[in-house]
Amino acid sequence: MDETRAEQVVVARLLGPRSVPLRLHQRDFVDEAEVAELVEALAFLVQAYKGRSTVPKPIALALVDISARFDNRYYSQEQQERLEDIAHELQRLAEDLFDPGDGDSPSAQRGSAS
Repeated sequence: MDETRAEQVVVARLLGPRSVPLRLHQRDFVDEAEVAELVEALAFLVQAYKGRSTVPKPIALALVDISARFDNRYYSQEQQERLEDIAHELQRLAEDLFDPGDGDSPSAQRGSAS
């Protein structure tokens, strides 16, 4: 995966007309392959953007309030727990993406507390 492709995946999966959050609210449960592709793309961007002081606006917009977009009560308890897991993973990656590199990100602090 390259940076352009990773950015396209993140924007499509989080903001596009067939985005994961939109489909969830239409009661179309997540496609695990799409979630895996999204996580892979976001993890790639975390590494690609390391040391940069800016993030492209579409990526920043895609990550605004990310965990809330996976909150959905239409689904069974088991499915809701899966959505919470996805939201937490995306939130962690978003925190890593915006980490200024000084070790003070919330994700880094949680890692050191364990």
